[in-house]
Amino acid sequence: MGGGVPMLMALSSLYSTGNVPLENYSGIGNINDTSPIDIRWGGWYVSGEHGSQKHLGNILLEDYDEVAKVEAHRRGNIRDLNAAGLVDTSPYPGAGSDIVALMVLEHQLSVQNQITYIKFKAPAVLKRRGLEDYAAVERWDDLPQRARDVLPRMLGKLVQRLLFFDAAPLQDRFQGNADYARWFQSQGPADAQGRSLRQLELNTRLFAYPVSYLLYSEDFNTLPGYARDYVYARLAAYLEGRERYPGRQPFNDSQRQQALEILLATLPGFAAYTGLDLPPEPVSSNPVSY
Repeated sequence: MGGGVPMLMALSSLYSTGNVPLENYSGIGNINDTSPIDIRWGGWYVSGEHGSQKHLGNILLEDYDEVAKVEAHRRGNIRDLNAAGLVDTSPYPGAGSDIVALMVLEHQLSVQNQITYIKFKAPAVLKRRGLEDYAAVERWDDLPQRARDVLPRMLGKLVQRLLFFDAAPLQDRFQGNADYARWFQSQGPADAQGRSLRQLELNTRLFAYPVSYLLYSEDFNTLPGYARDYVYARLAAYLEGRERYPGRQPFNDSQRQQALEILLATLPGFAAYTGLDLPPEPVSSNPVSY
């Protein structure tokens, strides 16, 4: 990510049959939740059904001149990579490159990369301002104001990743490997009604509920305490309707309420963040450089 912060990458580029990169669709960043589906998976095999939705998977071109004619080379709705003549999957653990698993991967990388960024950069920011003694603080409100003025920018980006802000919509029904979908959704945790943040939607978006299951991950749970405290408070405010982000999410009030109920049942301590008055995030005309 720059500044000595490691990151996991999922890129999208068209290649020639001679394995020469021809066109990069990832820009200077990474493919993530907000990347349009029709520019994803260049250089990847992709199996599964996606109706009229297009993507760049399964494409090999002869040379750069064919990039301008990529529409004629798109190959989708392929259930069997072997039968399609794309690749012999017999040496591999699975016979597909599941479209749903690829979307889950991209979401997971985008969240985990931001978590990693915070773990590397937040302590450095505090140290640079002579506040390293506060690195082990558990509560956001126990940080001095100088720290609370500079950290919301990076922590807010994690909140956005966890809430699927600006996620690219699906234009048709997606269907991948049923065994993978069943396994993924069974990992829970689930509430008494069997609802889980891992539940897939796959008609208009990837997930059924507006909060990421990565809240339960070890990576998230090893964030500095003040960072978790900040994120939990912002998530609760959004799910309860105390904070609104017009146009940033495709979820309605009922879905937000259900997500809140799931978290209250499955995430110990989350109830303490409901019903709180949050201070406004600082607004600066001179954004802090990390």
